[in-house]
Amino acid sequence: MSILFLNNFDSQAEEVRGVRDDTIKIGTIMDMTGPAADNLMPYAIGVRNYFKYINDKGGINGRKVKVIVEDDRYTIPMAMAAFKKLVFKDKILAIIGLASPQTTVLFSQIENNKLPTITYSNMRTMTTPFRRYIFTHAVDFGNQSMMMIDYVMKDLKEKDARFAIATGDAVWGKRIIEASKERLERYGLKPLDIELLPVSAIDATSEAMNLKRAKANYVIVGNTATATLAIYNSSKRLGYSPTFLAIDASCPDEVIRGARIGAKNIIGTWSFKSWHDDTPGIRKMREVTLKYQPDAKGPSREYSWGWVAAMIGAEGMKRAGKDLDGETFVAALESIKDFDTGDISGPVSFSSKSHKGAEYAIFVKADLEKGRFVSITGWRKLSE
Repeated sequence: MSILFLNNFDSQAEEVRGVRDDTIKIGTIMDMTGPAADNLMPYAIGVRNYFKYINDKGGINGRKVKVIVEDDRYTIPMAMAAFKKLVFKDKILAIIGLASPQTTVLFSQIENNKLPTITYSNMRTMTTPFRRYIFTHAVDFGNQSMMMIDYVMKDLKEKDARFAIATGDAVWGKRIIEASKERLERYGLKPLDIELLPVSAIDATSEAMNLKRAKANYVIVGNTATATLAIYNSSKRLGYSPTFLAIDASCPDEVIRGARIGAKNIIGTWSFKSWHDDTPGIRKMREVTLKYQPDAKGPSREYSWGWVAAMIGAEGMKRAGKDLDGETFVAALESIKDFDTGDISGPVSFSSKSHKGAEYAIFVKADLEKGRFVSITGWRKLSE
């Protein structure tokens, strides 16, 4: 009896959170039914489908990956409750997928619980200052806004650029404003107007009126698909048609269907290519997705975003080997250099000093006939 007791005790002492002989448990906290679901739900589905594909191929080092998705309805209290459930009840190895405000509030909990987190957020504050357990893999919102300003001034060679900003009343909106102001100063410019909208806004008549009065001919937009549509459609109703410079989540293909002709003046940036692109990674993603979801009809780029997040997570788990735990997973992710996603994204690299995995974005423009955004540049990074 005493020998059996000691053996059981040793087994429990050696247990690794989220890892068993035949399974690995990870969590995803995303808005599946709330105001940001149009943007965030496809990401969660992308994560889940990629790991289903990996499991069907035998798993990772003999282990199958179990993905537990929690719906936070884009609220902080529900995100905190979901985090506690995943860590203390489900005992996950890591999180793959957590939005910007939620990650920010959970910084200390992620650190205290030593929980590796590949976040959906692409805010600079995720990785600056350095945070050992947080990794990003999309270009920072602020960097995207600066890249778009450079595009107008250098590629389009605009001589009469008058910029304004319409973004979300959230932490990432502040980053867009800060970075845009910084870049505009380089050209001797400043924003003529700044409008903040809630992520759930469905009407932006007053904001569009202010932008029109300011006579801005370029409006930097960063918000959820819902709030972005409010800006586009309200502007159209007022006969106001600037060029909108849309940061990733503000230019999903759904926006073209919602804004119709109002989408013709949208130029956007994305860290990921779309379902319709023809690259090795996208072709594989389509093939696998249609196997599991035969009726899938072009999910958004956030689906690609989640797919790539899962690719990165799976690569880290694979590199960690059989002795997988939170610390070996972090070390394995930090060993990734120029990871090739099959041209779904630019190359991804981490190190023990930087967890900012992405530097490259593409520019896209609305194609009204095709009903989607198409690439107008190759991969670019922010110039110094």
